[in-house]
Amino acid sequence: DHEGLAFLEALQHGCLAFYVFELLCGTAARGWRSFGSSCGAFDFFLVSTSAALLWVFIPLSVIDGSMAPFHLVHIWLLLRVMRLVKVAHNFRSFVGFKTMWPIIDGLIKSVGTMIWTAIVLVIVLYIFACAALDVITADTDLQ
Repeated sequence: DHEGLAFLEALQHGCLAFYVFELLCGTAARGWRSFGSSCGAFDFFLVSTSAALLWVFIPLSVIDGSMAPFHLVHIWLLLRVMRLVKVAHNFRSFVGFKTMWPIIDGLIKSVGTMIWTAIVLVIVLYIFACAALDVITADTDLQ
């Protein structure tokens, strides 16, 4: 569905343009000290890298015929997730969101634990797969 993809791409450009406008308005209102806080620095990093990827690197890679390199696409997807975290961070002051914020905050704080759990799980599965392969190849009835 080409129309749906075009709409989503236009929406993506519009949202990024809104983020750039928001960042410029914040800079105009508070000056450069708005980047002194961790949230301000995170917003600047997020908006600038997203703008560079969406408006510079991806169009340049399409123009030269190589299409978007695979690693740029992964970085772009990661930045989308980080932008969602930014939006969730902005909405946390709303009344309805206050009850959901502890859940989101807990998920964000447990990402490291989930990654290490996944790593341990992969290692354990690999060890048991090697052991099962050794048992199956040693038994002539199972071959």
